[in-house]
Amino acid sequence: MMRALEGSLRRLQTDHVDVYFNHAVNELERLKNPEWYQFAERARTQGKIRFTGMSGHAGNLAQCLDYAIDSGHFDVILCAHKLWPGPALLPALPKALRFRRGAA
Repeated sequence: MMRALEGSLRRLQTDHVDVYFNHAVNELERLKNPEWYQFAERARTQGKIRFTGMSGHAGNLAQCLDYAIDSGHFDVILCAHKLWPGPALLPALPKALRFRRGAA
């Protein structure tokens, strides 16, 4: 993961990014991967990332959002949201605000 981040920083011609996403998370196993948290903490300590985020768009998104918010490991959450065919994600939005997490 660090190699991928460093490659991105080189291509962007910068020494850090503001938000680094664990992108397209649709299964809880990905959020529970301890390697992600170790990587994110190391990259943050080294000043390569300022904030961590997760994004999800399908699959078990409601469960992933619940876990991501409760874990406190993510500063930003980007997720697909639509009122039709149903408001399954609506409960996660006020919860994110209570934990002072960004939700886009």
